[in-house]
Amino acid sequence: AFLPAIKDGGVSSDQFMKITGKGISYLDSSYSKTYFGLIKLLKQYRWEFQFLVPDANAAYLGCGYSNLDPFHKYAKNIGVFLINKASIFWLFSKGFIVIVEKRIKSK
Repeated sequence: AFLPAIKDGGVSSDQFMKITGKGISYLDSSYSKTYFGLIKLLKQYRWEFQFLVPDANAAYLGCGYSNLDPFHKYAKNIGVFLINKASIFWLFSKGFIVIVEKRIKSK
């Protein structure tokens, strides 16, 4: 395995994954969904959803905190700018803000 299994109470993370049926290795769940992976997940539940592009100056963005270096602020601002110009740039995003609405079945 790429990373050693984390031991906690005698059960490794890999064993936990197998017991819960969530995968074979902890590495199976240690990555965020991609843009298309998230869309696929949301569509399987037939939910309505919309990706939200936040303001580039929003403090809650990953690189948006004022105490970070100028390079990271610049990279964040460029990323938000590019996504606003062309949605293809969602493919390079590492995180998403998504508004999800569950559809109610009519009788």
